[in-house]
Amino acid sequence: MARKKSATNPAEVASLERSDAPRIANDVVPSSCKMCGSTERTEYSNTRQVELSGTCQVTGRVFTQVIWRDCTCLECGQKRCDRTPVFEGETAAA
Repeated sequence: MARKKSATNPAEVASLERSDAPRIANDVVPSSCKMCGSTERTEYSNTRQVELSGTCQVTGRVFTQVIWRDCTCLECGQKRCDRTPVFEGETAAA
């Protein structure tokens, strides 16, 4: 069985076909309910996306858009609005 070509620098990665490109894992902290701490929620609804620039207070990175999505905690029923910044150079995935 032939071994797949692997890349170690950005130029090599860019030259690979999309299906052969290495997958990069991002650890993302799920949003949680401020009342009970649960991360279980309903599906997002009422998604709003606004061109709004600023600096994230948590990461210090510059964002260019903000996405707000409504949901409800499945544990205690508390309604909440999850806010997601879209950082420079990233694509918004609403």
